[in-house]
Amino acid sequence: MKGHIRKRGTKWSIIIDIGPDPETGKRRQKWFSGYKTKKEAQADMAKRIVEIEEGSYIEPTKMRVREFFLQYLEARKINLRETTYYNYRKHINNHIIPKLGNIPMQKLKGVNLEKFYSDLSESMKPVTVRSIHQIVRTALAYAVRHEIVKRNVADVISPPTAGADAKTVNTWTEEEVLRFLEHAKESRYYIAYLLAITCGMRKGEILGLQWKDIDFDRRTLSVNRSLSHITKEFHEPKTSSGKRLIVLPEITLLALQEHFQKIIEEKERYGDGYNNYDLVCPTYNGNPCNFRSLTQLWKKLIKKSGVPDIRFHDLRHTHATLMLKQGIHPKIVSERLGHKRVGITLDTYSHVVPGLQEKAVEDFANNLFQKH
Repeated sequence: MKGHIRKRGTKWSIIIDIGPDPETGKRRQKWFSGYKTKKEAQADMAKRIVEIEEGSYIEPTKMRVREFFLQYLEARKINLRETTYYNYRKHINNHIIPKLGNIPMQKLKGVNLEKFYSDLSESMKPVTVRSIHQIVRTALAYAVRHEIVKRNVADVISPPTAGADAKTVNTWTEEEVLRFLEHAKESRYYIAYLLAITCGMRKGEILGLQWKDIDFDRRTLSVNRSLSHITKEFHEPKTSSGKRLIVLPEITLLALQEHFQKIIEEKERYGDGYNNYDLVCPTYNGNPCNFRSLTQLWKKLIKKSGVPDIRFHDLRHTHATLMLKQGIHPKIVSERLGHKRVGITLDTYSHVVPGLQEKAVEDFANNLFQKH
C-alpha cells in the first residue's frame, strides 16, 4: 500500500492507494485532509497506512465521539506538556467519553453539549466545566480541519459562567505565616515552605531548584526548571515569563546558606550512596523529593501549628496577597510569580486590589491637600 502528499489550497492532504475495487476494478483512494504543513502530513502518512492495513481505520462518517477523542488525544500527545496531557486524558476518559462517547461525530449537536455541561454543573465548579468545554471546542476544531465534521458545534455553546466565589483564593495572614514557620523550623522541608512564602514559587519549581540556580552574592534565585509530579522528570518552564529571576529576602538567603551546610553533611555521610542531583530540596540520599511525602508532612505541620488548612499552592497566593497589601506594585508581584501578563495577577487577586485602590486614593488626596 502506497501513499503520497498533495497540496490543496493552503492545506496539505494524504492520498493512499488502497487497490482496485474487487467488483469494478476501478482505482480506489483514501484522502486525509486538513494538514497545515507538508511535514505534518508526512509524519501522519505512515500511521494512516498501518491503520488501513490492520483494519483499525474508521471512516469519518462512521466515527463516534469515543473513537475520535481517543485519536485526538493520541495526535495531541506529542505537542502537549505532560500536565496538560494528563488533564486532557482525565477529562476525556472520565467525563466526555462516558456521556457523549456513543454519539456519531456527524450527529453531535449543540443540544448534546448543553445537556452535558448542565449535568456536569450539578457536581462541578463552573471553572472545571469551562475547562472541559475548552477541550471539546479545541478537539472539534481539529475535527473540522481534518474534515471529520463540517462545523464546530461547540462554537455556539456558552458553558456556565463563574459565580462570584468561583475564584476564591485561600491565604494566611502575616500572623499565621509566622506561627506556621515557627512550628516548621525544625522540619526537613522548612526551606521549601519558606521559598513558597517569600518567593511565590510553585511546588514543582521548588523541588526542581538546584544550588547552581542560587547566587548568594547577588541574593538572587533563578527559576529554570520544574519537577513534574506526573512523569517525575525535570522540565523547563512553560513560558518565557515562567523562567525568571527572583530577588531573595535576607531571611531566605540566610536559611538557604544554613540548609546548604546540612546538605553537604548529608553528602559526606552517604558517600558513594548519595545521588547528587544538586537539588536544594532532595531526600536524604539526594534523590528528588516525592510530592506525596512533602504534602503529608505539610498537613501534619498545619495541624500542629493550628493555622487554617490550605493547600501548599496557596502559599504562593499568600506571598502575592501579602505583597499587594503592603503596597508592592502589581508589576513586581507579577514578575515574581512568573505571570505572562500583569493582568493575570490583577484578575487572580482582585479581592485585594479594591482595598488598595481606596487606600491609594486617600493617600493621594491627603498628600495633595496637606501641602496647600
